Amino acid sequence: MPRVTLASPVFGTLITTLLFLHALPARSQDAVEPDVELQKAQQLDQFLLDWHKKSRDIQSLEGEHVRIIYDYVFGVAKRAKGRFYYEAPDKGRIDLAADDEGKGKAFQKNNPGSNQPVKLVAQPEQPERWICDGRQVLVIDDVNKVVQQFPLPASARGNNIMDGPLPFLFGMPPEKAKLRYTLQLLQVTKESIDLVVHPKWKQDAANYKWARIRIERATMLPMAVQMLDPPGTRETVYTFPRISKNPKKALLPRLLPWTDKDPFKPDLSDYDIQAADVGPEKVAENQPGPAPLSRKQVPSVIGFDFEQARDILQKSGYTVKLLRGEPAKQAKLTYRVQKQSPEPKAAAETGSVVALTLYTPPIEQAGAEASADRPIAAPKVLDMHWKDAEKALTAAGLTVKFRQGRVAATAGDVFKVYDQQPAAGTSATLGDPVILTLFIREDMVKQ
Repeated sequence: MPRVTLASPVFGTLITTLLFLHALPARSQDAVEPDVELQKAQQLDQFLLDWHKKSRDIQSLEGEHVRIIYDYVFGVAKRAKGRFYYEAPDKGRIDLAADDEGKGKAFQKNNPGSNQPVKLVAQPEQPERWICDGRQVLVIDDVNKVVQQFPLPASARGNNIMDGPLPFLFGMPPEKAKLRYTLQLLQVTKESIDLVVHPKWKQDAANYKWARIRIERATMLPMAVQMLDPPGTRETVYTFPRISKNPKKALLPRLLPWTDKDPFKPDLSDYDIQAADVGPEKVAENQPGPAPLSRKQVPSVIGFDFEQARDILQKSGYTVKLLRGEPAKQAKLTYRVQKQSPEPKAAAETGSVVALTLYTPPIEQAGAEASADRPIAAPKVLDMHWKDAEKALTAAGLTVKFRQGRVAATAGDVFKVYDQQPAAGTSATLGDPVILTLFIREDMVKQ
């Protein structure tokens, strides 16, 4: 269920789960029959039929959620809380803010992938927003005022989105659900229903190994969702304090500071909007673009030194973007990959962007290791085609932002760089952005 790469497994999985859970019917029979497995199979078939009928009644969903990501590699439990929105057939939004509950508290938890105990430390997650307006997915960084755009091709919009990279499952017929997933009814009690889902499609299996779902029978709304990533090293858990089906108005107070009148049309006037996984040609023309490039699984580089991680991804055909993360708890983790987006094993087009978030020097060493910021001389990329310029800058450890400039004098100059800021030779630090202004075609000039 893909943080996408079009917005992520987080976005697609959460909305998918909400609809799937909401559609499951309550059952009046609670007694345990001799053939338990047969009873579960019969109940599951009935659940799927009712789900297909009820999901068609959902026009919108709105509510609150809490997310905890247990990272068993780095020993941290990232907490976030926020709101979510859905509007049929293909609009969705997730808002996340830092949750300070238990901050710094150490505890032990079994890794469900290995069933081995792991020591973890609770930490608040960085705020983020994911919005799908039916034509594109926006990944919004409110800290740095940056927006990444992931356009949805026409074939993946509307009801067709259930077959695309964001598998919402809206109105999916039971026979189609069985083809796509292995569904098992774990238990049905008076209070709750427990299901486990295993993906059959590669595009789903690339994002999660299995998902366990619990719903409250009285309301048929989700209580919790647990997901394990394919390597078995990262567990994501959602809980849902409040959910409203087909609300007439926003009933709940916003947890985050923005107050968009339309949750799917945010005010981004002060943000730097970037094309996240396509070149300037697609964004400038504002079209779905040519047929998708070949898709394959993104290699896992979590824990690698940034230079080694960058080499692995570039050799696999991806463009690498480096981002600053949180201070490392150990000096040896400095400038190693804390997380990556798309996540490991997610399906992504060759040539698309893989963002690597790196651990920065430990706080206690910040003064002594100021030089660890690694000064970088920005390379000269003037007169280069945007693809070559991007490769040169990312290879130097810098990030890239594109700007549309003036019309090119010749066809050969289209999408070449004619200005860069900061200028070539200017001192920069790892992950700093370089803004490239490109020549454009005459038909791309805004009317």
